[in-house]
Amino acid sequence: MCQRKKKYLVIVSGPTASGKSGVAMKLARRYTCSIISADSRQIYKGMDIGTAKPTGEELREIKHYFIDILPPEKPYSAGEFEKKADEVIQKELEENGVAIVCGGTAFYIDSLLFGLDSFPKIPFEVKERLNAELKEKGIEKLAEEVRRADSETAAEIDLDNPRRVIRALSIIRHTQKPMSFFKQKKNKELNYHPIFILLQPDRDKLYQKINARVDAMVEKGLENEARQLYERHPQGSIETVGYTEWFDYFKGTISREECIRLIKRNTRRYAKRQLTWFRKQDYWQRFSGDRPREIIQYADQQIN
Repeated sequence: MCQRKKKYLVIVSGPTASGKSGVAMKLARRYTCSIISADSRQIYKGMDIGTAKPTGEELREIKHYFIDILPPEKPYSAGEFEKKADEVIQKELEENGVAIVCGGTAFYIDSLLFGLDSFPKIPFEVKERLNAELKEKGIEKLAEEVRRADSETAAEIDLDNPRRVIRALSIIRHTQKPMSFFKQKKNKELNYHPIFILLQPDRDKLYQKINARVDAMVEKGLENEARQLYERHPQGSIETVGYTEWFDYFKGTISREECIRLIKRNTRRYAKRQLTWFRKQDYWQRFSGDRPREIIQYADQQIN
C-alpha cells in the first residue's frame, strides 16, 4: 500500500501529436503507477496506427486502462467513461497514491473533473431530421451550423464525428439555446489533488509534426489497417480522422495522394479545435512538450 498521506492524479493533456503519451510514460516510470487513457478512439480494437496507441512494449511495461476495450462499431459515452474511470482512479490511488490520466478528449477529461451536466431530452423527430440532413448535405454543413450557433461546444467536440455534431445540433434546434448553455461546470467532490499538465507546442511546429506523423503512419501500414476496418464496416460506421479519408479512397471517390493530404489537413483542424478549447481554461500548467525534465520537476514539486 502507498505510504503517501495525500493522493494525486496527474492529468497530461494537449492537442494531437503534442507528445502526451511519451510524457505520461516518463511520469508513470517515475511514480511507478498506471496510466488511464482519456482518448475516445484508443478504446477501440483494430485502430492502432491511426490513433497512435502505445506500443505493445509500452503496454507490457506500464499498465494502461481504456485501451482496446471495445469493437469499433460500439458507441461509448463520456458518462460511461466517467463511471468506469472514477472506479479505476480510486483503485489505483488506494494502491499507489499517484495515478496518471493521459489524453486529449475534452468530454472525457471534463467528465472526470466536473461531472456531466443534465441536457434536455430531445424528441426523436428532431434527430431523425438531422440524420436525413446528414445524408443529404454531409457532415461539414451541419458542423458549420454548430460553429455559428455554439462556438464553445464547437471547440470541444470532434466536428468530424456525426454523432457528436447531431447531438449538439439537436439541442440547439430543439431549445433555441447552445449546448454550452446547459453546461454548469460544477466541481465534483474530489478526494485527490489534481495536477494539470498541458503540452502546448508552437502551432507551426505542431502542424509540421502532424504532417510528419501522418507520413510515418502511412509507412507503418495505416492504409492496410483502414482497409481491414472498411471491409468489416463498409457502411461507414467508423467516423474518425485518419480512417474515413481512406474509406473514400477505397470507394474510388478520391486519389491516394488526396487521401493522405486530407488526413493531414483534417488532423491539423482537429488540433486547432483542441488548442482553442485549452486556451479558454486557466487551470493548466503549460509546457512546450519538448522538455520533459521540466514537467517531471513540476510534478515532483506538487507531489513532494
